[in-house]
Amino acid sequence: MLSEIKLGGQHRVNPEVVAVRMQTIRTLLEGYKSLSVTQLLKPLAQEFVHQVLPRSLCMPPRNRTEFARHAEGIFSIFRSFEMVPEAIYDDELRGVVIIHARMEGILKSTEDSWINECFLMVTLSPDHKEVVEISEFVDSAKAVEMKQRYAPKDFGGVEEEQRKGRKRQRRLSW
Repeated sequence: MLSEIKLGGQHRVNPEVVAVRMQTIRTLLEGYKSLSVTQLLKPLAQEFVHQVLPRSLCMPPRNRTEFARHAEGIFSIFRSFEMVPEAIYDDELRGVVIIHARMEGILKSTEDSWINECFLMVTLSPDHKEVVEISEFVDSAKAVEMKQRYAPKDFGGVEEEQRKGRKRQRRLSW
């Protein structure tokens, strides 16, 4: 885990609050590494929402249950996986932690390495102990490659939405 955490804002930092917030983030990152949906869900609030960005990937927002299903599919293709933080920015006043992470994994089907990067914008609960929302900004090219080559059928995203968009366009065209 990254040892340097950048703290945002021009306010006094409460070390106990920072410790709780970073423990929640550690639990989240360890959940990804575990390849266990149960572990990944531990720090997530009941009202949790996950959104993959950019929106051009057309991946729908997912509630906790939908995110669990999605994670199960993704975890099923990896022998190992880890979110390795390159930088963590904690803005306690806004309740947001931003993580720049390298995603590193070994694919089951080919034993090839899968390396990617993302930014996770993590919104925490007022008590700092639960993750309420994650907006995950991913490498678009790698997301499309994952979908086309490895992802389970319910991965969601660009192709399904493009088809739906073409159907809508046909209905709306004069």
